Amino acid sequence: MNRRLLVSSAITLVILPIFYYELKFSPAYVGIIALGIILSFISAFIKRVSIIAGIFIVAISLVFSVQGQTGNYSLFNIPYLGLVLPFLLGLPGIAIPEVWGIVCIIGGFISSLVFPTIQLPIYLATLTSLAYFNLSGRGYPTTIVVKGLPKGAEWSIEINGTLQKERGNKVTIKEKSADYLLCPQLVENTYYLPDVVSGKIRKGQTVVIKFKKSDNIPFDKYPHCISVFRISGLPTGINSKLNVNGQEYDITEGQQLVVPALNEQYLKWKVEEVTVGDVIFKPVTDSGIVKRGSTVTINFKSLYKPTPKQKVSLPSLNNWDPKIWINKEIYGYKVIDVVGQGGNGYVVKAERESKYYAIKILSPENLSKSSFDTLFKESENLKELSKNDKIVSIYGIYADSNYINSIIKGNAEAYFNYPPAIIMEFMDGGTIADLINEIRSSPYFQYIVKAIIREVGLALKYLHKRGYVHLDVKPRNIFLSVIPPKDEKLLLDQISSRGIIKLGDLGSAVRVGEKITQATPAYSPPEQIEAL
Repeated sequence: MNRRLLVSSAITLVILPIFYYELKFSPAYVGIIALGIILSFISAFIKRVSIIAGIFIVAISLVFSVQGQTGNYSLFNIPYLGLVLPFLLGLPGIAIPEVWGIVCIIGGFISSLVFPTIQLPIYLATLTSLAYFNLSGRGYPTTIVVKGLPKGAEWSIEINGTLQKERGNKVTIKEKSADYLLCPQLVENTYYLPDVVSGKIRKGQTVVIKFKKSDNIPFDKYPHCISVFRISGLPTGINSKLNVNGQEYDITEGQQLVVPALNEQYLKWKVEEVTVGDVIFKPVTDSGIVKRGSTVTINFKSLYKPTPKQKVSLPSLNNWDPKIWINKEIYGYKVIDVVGQGGNGYVVKAERESKYYAIKILSPENLSKSSFDTLFKESENLKELSKNDKIVSIYGIYADSNYINSIIKGNAEAYFNYPPAIIMEFMDGGTIADLINEIRSSPYFQYIVKAIIREVGLALKYLHKRGYVHLDVKPRNIFLSVIPPKDEKLLLDQISSRGIIKLGDLGSAVRVGEKITQATPAYSPPEQIEAL
């Protein structure tokens, strides 16, 4: 409701008897004036009527100015001033209609005693003042009205960056203009979605927001109504406990956790450290407050928690036997067998929660702090790269610079307990090195080799597009994800159609242009050997 317009219309009613009794206007003319004032009363409640009321009152003011005067409508020897004066005198009504209406009525009464010639223009200025205020659109409240929510339900709206909680069906805004944001509302276990998400409202406007019921929330349409949490630095598959505003969530590496913030502008979060075997993964920042619409990445760093170790007679690093790790737990993975050994290190088979993994442990001879530091720095990128279905997955890369230094200095106990390791997907089918010897005499041999080369080529294409080179492509680093069938034709079909070939050992990969620190001479190009 426009209270100022309502008061101004009421004040203007005073001129009706003046026009009838003092100015001797006919009842028909007075009735027309009354109609204009009635329209103004209506427009105080219905804004869209104000333009009609304003134009109507201006028109009747002009007609009565013409009808009520004779001659050339001049005043003070100024031609047509009598016609123009009511419209000039009414202009202050745009800013102060209530006060100016009273001023014009008093001024008309005084002029009837002192200078009757200008009595009519001054009384008519009461009408033009009212007309101008109608046309200006001023005095109306700035309002946001909501429809579709249950009566009395609490709902929230963000206005100029501040969240307001409401229970009525409308919000009155005092600012001249405001930016607003709306989120879906949860009322009695039912979601209500707004048809308008955001906008700008200006003084005197009314915006109507309609809510409708929904079974779920399409959060892609309401990104400002959620907070997204990610974690980095944990081994793949390991959960961390995240508490957000008292609600507990499990979150893992690579997962994007979406937390609704429908009626809260800020969320308070806290995350717990994670222990895997002898390794504690501690969050760099373990708690904080986030504004909804933001994304939080929680970074973990690994710390070692030494536990009492059973005394084991260890060989020197120069004569190391990887079988000494069998039945030992390394970073939460129990070693059950040694499945490979080469110039760059050892590969052991390990078990965790009834699932098998391959752990590549770098050999002391090829270990340097700088090379493993680079690998560890790239660990998150390599884990991301390994998600391709043609590459053996990497779940975690473990190293501690202090232990690396100890191992380089010949500390066998450090190597036994905290070896630099890469946890990978275990490939049941073994390597192509074993397969080739078995099928060399098969009539399908050349076709199988071609199919393998094609699969490896696709894996390398994927790596190269992302700025990496593998640097150790050889039969022992090409794996089969399943045990190969004895039927060579069936094997060819599986390689071609099921994608059972995977390229492994991303631990040797480096970014294009970076320093090369290792090579397998029989499978390395001359440029790689020369770069060592």
